Amino acid sequence: MHHAKLSWNGKGSLPGGFKDSRISYPFGFFSEEKLLAAVTDRYEIINQLEDASGCYPVNEYKIVGYGLSCLLKG
Repeated sequence: MHHAKLSWNGKGSLPGGFKDSRISYPFGFFSEEKLLAAVTDRYEIINQLEDASGCYPVNEYKIVGYGLSCLLKG
């Protein structure tokens, strides 16, 4: 489980009327190979950018996320 404050998620400040509080949600890592296979089945990847906002230490490894810019095939 991942534990965070509501304000830590998303860009900018919380919208009016939202109270900042502790939240919890399931979190896991999945196979990059399976993800890319699913994406490239329907999309052409035109750009890949590292996203340091998603850095997680797992044992001795540093896991860094990335974003993809894609075009729908067809």
